[in-house]
Amino acid sequence: MKPQTKWSLFQARRCLSALLLLSVGACSSSERTDLLLIQVDWSATPTAKTLKLTVTDATTSAPVKEESSNTSGSSTAVAKIGLPLPSGTTGSVLVKVTAYDGLTELGSGTGGPQAITPGKNAGPVSVTIQATSVVQDGGLPDATVSDGPHPADAGTPDLAQGDTGPASDGPTAGADTGPSADTQGTADGRSDLPPTETGAQPDAATDSPTVVADAAPDSATVIADAAPDVSVERDINPPSDSNAPADANAAEVGAPADAAVDVAPDAGGTILTALNSCKRYVHYPNSPATCVSGSDQENIIVYSTVFTPDGKYLATAGNNTWVKLWKVVDTGLEDTQVVFVGTGYRVTASISPAGDILALGNPDGNIALYDLTLAIQQGAVSQTGTLPISKLTSTPDGFMTYMTFTTDGKQIIATYPPQDSSNNSLIVVWDVATGLPVRQITRNGLDIPMAVSSSPSTGPIWMASAQATEFTDDAGSYYYQSTITLEDVSTTGGAKPTFTVPGQVDLVGEVAFSADQKTLAIGTEEGEVGLWDISVKNNIQRLGSPLVAGTTTGSADTVWALAYSRGGAYLTVGSWIYRGPSSLRVANLQTRAVTQRQYDYEPRSFGFASDGTTWAFGLGGCGYVYYCKN
Repeated sequence: MKPQTKWSLFQARRCLSALLLLSVGACSSSERTDLLLIQVDWSATPTAKTLKLTVTDATTSAPVKEESSNTSGSSTAVAKIGLPLPSGTTGSVLVKVTAYDGLTELGSGTGGPQAITPGKNAGPVSVTIQATSVVQDGGLPDATVSDGPHPADAGTPDLAQGDTGPASDGPTAGADTGPSADTQGTADGRSDLPPTETGAQPDAATDSPTVVADAAPDSATVIADAAPDVSVERDINPPSDSNAPADANAAEVGAPADAAVDVAPDAGGTILTALNSCKRYVHYPNSPATCVSGSDQENIIVYSTVFTPDGKYLATAGNNTWVKLWKVVDTGLEDTQVVFVGTGYRVTASISPAGDILALGNPDGNIALYDLTLAIQQGAVSQTGTLPISKLTSTPDGFMTYMTFTTDGKQIIATYPPQDSSNNSLIVVWDVATGLPVRQITRNGLDIPMAVSSSPSTGPIWMASAQATEFTDDAGSYYYQSTITLEDVSTTGGAKPTFTVPGQVDLVGEVAFSADQKTLAIGTEEGEVGLWDISVKNNIQRLGSPLVAGTTTGSADTVWALAYSRGGAYLTVGSWIYRGPSSLRVANLQTRAVTQRQYDYEPRSFGFASDGTTWAFGLGGCGYVYYCKN
């Protein structure tokens, strides 16, 4: 048989062939800036699309700051805005807020004076806008900063888990493009781009404010998961009174107990028992009680589900340009009404180990850093810095697909696969304090970075990449295999050798490192999930038979998400069958038993709280987020 490299099929699930993106105008460091907190009530001008904020010196009337914010998507006409002040601002200031709808001035209001003390946040200054009927020939704020707040998404009853999407008679809209199960490798036609997105997002300046709705927490009643785990028939809006036992149809397959991985047991229950009490929420503005087939909501994919280190908050990020912040309460999740807005259709999120910084990865490659403490305590959003791709020696050809903090919070590792195999993959190690890249690694465009280990900045920081090769058998049929390479990307010690996982596996879907960096999990496009012992890099060994067997006939159960649970006792797997159902699998790494549940949208992200048993996962449709707690 004759091997030949095949980039497009392998990379299609990670990149789109064309994106219209704008760069982020932002400062290049994470240095803190004093904020003026402004609470605005524009209920007298409910059609306002933009708020123009003008800050002047209360004594001299000299201008201090002028910015604008977009109110689009807000469910309330009361918002809290964190406005960064110029360095050295002192004395007292006055605030004027003007509401606009296009070029039409709808009204204005003033507040203050407010004393400013360098080194401290000031306010909040309360401003109530009074309606006017004056039509302006000009005066439109010259910069739209963000998409603003989004309403509380009421947690909806967790209906039949097999009944959360449209009938599976075609590809799901809005998901990553990926290979089909046939031997020719034709694309399945799924697209990440929402149908309503027709152009680029607004520029977002570093010191620009973001509107955050100041509303009461989500008070909607959320009922526990009381539906069958597996359903054959799927209805996008099933009845909500299903009372079947939570584990009625759970499929548990006991695999041979060979080569079990040493893991720490969960305390106070397990993630499996928590799975019986999941509640469903929606990462989408103005979401209806049900998700309508073909709607914009159905296209929302949740790419990140990340808990704060103390487990009290959850951030979810999706392909609708923003990150939502949820508060964890006894009854489930409450929408804090805090929204971090990105610059493109798909964003990812990561939270620093100290819990004080939220990093938002934009599809244009820039990483925005936000003050998470301020967002939690004050309900206001402030961007404190940017890690800009303009500082790189070579500009990434593709958008960023992976981002994580080192365990000491000093660095962020980001990966940038190319859109075209003729260009290079790029891996960047960013210094959070300076906002500068401290290491850049270039790989050929066929070698795609997949995952990074959880490590301190001192290293080693292991990155796993996969390079696919297309083969033609004697009958003329195509098939694909991948070579997995491990490399230490830390900045210490200079150039590092690379190690290759022995043998070849099917086309790789996802890869995950265990927390202790001793085990590597690999999920393939054919649905196989296996484990490798990577504790000795020059003697990498496969650990027994696959946890989940793959298939080479019919529709493959492609792996789209893979993650170890907190403590490493379980491996969670999200997969999707072309023109078929999607599955969540939870593998017990001691017994090698696998529990399976079906959904109409594949799990695309997993997040685990510090207690080891509470977790969340986001789906590849309808913006569904499941929160699971014992």
